[in-house]
Amino acid sequence: MNNLTISTVTTEQAFDALRQSWTELYDQISCLSPFSSFDWNRNWWKYFGSASNKSLFILTIKLDEKLIGIAPFYKTVKNGVNILRFISTGNADYLDLIVLPGREQDCITALLTYLGTNSKLWDVLDLVDLPQTSPNYQILSVQNMPALKKVVLSGLICPYIRSEKTYTEFLAGKSSNFRYDLKRKMKKALALGNISFELIRHSSPKIDIATLASLYEKRWAAKDTNATIRTASGQKLLHEMLPIWEKQNILAIPVIFLNDKVMAFCVGFIRGERFYYYIPSFDPEFMNASPGKLLVEFIVKHLNIWPITELDFMKG
Repeated sequence: MNNLTISTVTTEQAFDALRQSWTELYDQISCLSPFSSFDWNRNWWKYFGSASNKSLFILTIKLDEKLIGIAPFYKTVKNGVNILRFISTGNADYLDLIVLPGREQDCITALLTYLGTNSKLWDVLDLVDLPQTSPNYQILSVQNMPALKKVVLSGLICPYIRSEKTYTEFLAGKSSNFRYDLKRKMKKALALGNISFELIRHSSPKIDIATLASLYEKRWAAKDTNATIRTASGQKLLHEMLPIWEKQNILAIPVIFLNDKVMAFCVGFIRGERFYYYIPSFDPEFMNASPGKLLVEFIVKHLNIWPITELDFMKG
């Protein structure tokens, strides 16, 4: 503990200098989502961090000069209140501290001590979207924080399907009504034309962010959702991230095509044995065929083939 040092990163130049060490640390932590990667955080800041009320406040924790922890925060000012938040709050799920496994308690103790000592720099620590399964959440939820100001600790639990069975075994475990309803929906879809399913993991002329954004807006125009894909800045961010996710071999976009037209899709990732169901949508023109449900069934059907054992719906 005595050899731990904490530094604050407040400039984009210093942020860029973290790329290699951040990535090396992230790669050692299999439970982290893609939203904890350097590329996601840096590019989000590029498109969303320019507002005058935002400033970088990344805390790095080192042990004998080796990076073992990152608190990827930024500071925003609202009504005169200085709020520390995770970078990309509002545009991502499962935001977390990035800590070397086995060093969680040491890093969190050092982090809270630092924040307590430097309490004049902030008023609220807003830790929303920290997954309850995270070892960091489990430590923070029982941590004594008498020296700190207001801390918002919101553990995130999202629905998921976990199965190591074959699809046939999975269906056998469902009710006869479930199986009948699925067949009925597939029959309705097939009546519309040629239906095909595809998992896109590389750049493809069949899809692009503009097409997916248009389809998303068509589906959700009447609803006020905060999906990244609904804003110009968000679309630029996703356009920049797709080739990065492809290079990292985590990009996974399951698509249903109807006569070569996108009927339903989900911008997602495969990391470890988990599929992250990030931004889904479908063409409401075909709502009667339940394309969203058929897309989920397509993913479940391929759990063992891709191979993954968990479909994580995130916030949906």
